[in-house]
Amino acid sequence: MNGMEDVLKMDIFFVVATVITVLIGALIIIALVYAVKFLRTINRISEEVAAEAGNIRADLKSVRAKAGALKFAAVGPLLGKAARRFVSRTKRKKED
Repeated sequence: MNGMEDVLKMDIFFVVATVITVLIGALIIIALVYAVKFLRTINRISEEVAAEAGNIRADLKSVRAKAGALKFAAVGPLLGKAARRFVSRTKRKKED
């Protein structure tokens, strides 16, 4: 009888161990699925950030170009005023 009890205990142990192994495997698969979804989301976000960074670079390039044009546009009137003063002074000197 003792041998039969040992066989039953072994069968119960193998059934329990198999169920636990299957459950752990299922949990690992579920965790991997969520990890893959998370990594895909991170990848998509990083692609969007890279695209937006490119747009920001392009915007900054155009702002720099406009700022450079504005610098020259702001200097133009100053040079014009200085040139007019110079011309008016030279005319006054010639008249005197």
